[in-house]
Amino acid sequence: MPEVRPLTPDDIPAYSAIAGYAFNGTPERIRIYLEPPYAGRMLGVFSEGKLAAALMEFPFEVWLLGRLVDAVGVATIASAPETRRSGLVRELMFGHLRRLRDEGVGLSLLYPFSFAFYERFGWSLAAQRVELKIPPAEFAAYGRRVGRIRQLIYAEKELFQPLGGETEESAIATLDRVYEREAARFNLTARRTAEYWRNRVLRLDEGRRFVFVWEDDAGEVRGHVISRVTEEKDMAPLVVREIISTTPDGWRGLFFFLSCHESQHKHVRFVLPAGSPLLDLFGNPRIEESKVSPGVMARIVDVKRLLEARGVGGEGGGAASIPLRGSCLIQVHDQLAPWNDGTFAVRCDGRAVTVREVKAGDSVAGTVGAAGAADVAAAAGETSAAPDLDIDIGILSRVAVGARSLGDILEFGLATGRPGPGLDFALSFFPARPIWHPEYY
Repeated sequence: MPEVRPLTPDDIPAYSAIAGYAFNGTPERIRIYLEPPYAGRMLGVFSEGKLAAALMEFPFEVWLLGRLVDAVGVATIASAPETRRSGLVRELMFGHLRRLRDEGVGLSLLYPFSFAFYERFGWSLAAQRVELKIPPAEFAAYGRRVGRIRQLIYAEKELFQPLGGETEESAIATLDRVYEREAARFNLTARRTAEYWRNRVLRLDEGRRFVFVWEDDAGEVRGHVISRVTEEKDMAPLVVREIISTTPDGWRGLFFFLSCHESQHKHVRFVLPAGSPLLDLFGNPRIEESKVSPGVMARIVDVKRLLEARGVGGEGGGAASIPLRGSCLIQVHDQLAPWNDGTFAVRCDGRAVTVREVKAGDSVAGTVGAAGAADVAAAAGETSAAPDLDIDIGILSRVAVGARSLGDILEFGLATGRPGPGLDFALSFFPARPIWHPEYY
């Protein structure tokens, strides 16, 4: 029988060999990312005593409707070629979900090699992004010489150098203050620890990394741009890892700063959330190169825990301007995680959300009340009711993180709803919201 267990340092050579083969790299190069400071927790499935497949987990918190929810990013999923198509990756992903459920984590995120492959296991596309290649001069249309730009950090893979009298601690804290003000506006934006900033945002990739901040006239940092250069040649592209501002003048100052690179870089390359208003600020709407590409996939680990933790909106970015009250019954189908496969009664009292699994024969009277599918059943003395919403775990994951509104999902028949007050509540409970997950793992 296959065995799923955490990996130890003794398993790293086998994992390096499997991942090197899977990602067309050398085991030596892959191994760098399987050891500190870049490695996460490792989990593997063993067959006949040998490592057959493995993955890496990066725990963090993400914002959903302005609240922080525990999540895990999954990386470096690889299987040995001789063990493929034998169900071992399925065993590995089940073990991953089971471990997260035991730890109280509500959400799993990953970047797939194949969307269809992970859709079979319940992960679903959660974000679209726009990849841009723009001549620096195009930033001048909105850019203005306002405030002040100063360099905060210079970094390479083996170097982290704060500048201007900053310490490593103060430089990261400066970046994080700006980042967190913006992050809660989106769903799935991660909260970053100092270690995460240092090792996964500022030093993970090859090339030279430059961090500049924008200050207003009072000397308050209101924005930053993180960029890197990976090619040592004239007019090499400037790759922007992240650009953020909390004020209009900050955007003007940062755009002006990028426009000043016209003689140095032929293009600026960066990625934005699909639909970002920044796309309206360039001088030429026919941007030289832009393409929409899929982003991260998401999966609910535990329906009850995720929906209760997500709530209906909290401090710093609540989605509901009017307190949401009501209830519904949701029938969920989950072929991989049996604890999610069933019927759940969801109730909101205007602030808190409670979720209860409804077993066969349970009374739903008083659980969803007059606002849901149980109203007729309760009046008749019945112990069960038809669900207001019938939905697969992958589609539920998509609407729970706000990638699509429930109304969009129902319009195209990706879930089934029963008209009534319960479904009306569900439509308000699952709104669409801008998503941005600029993390790489």
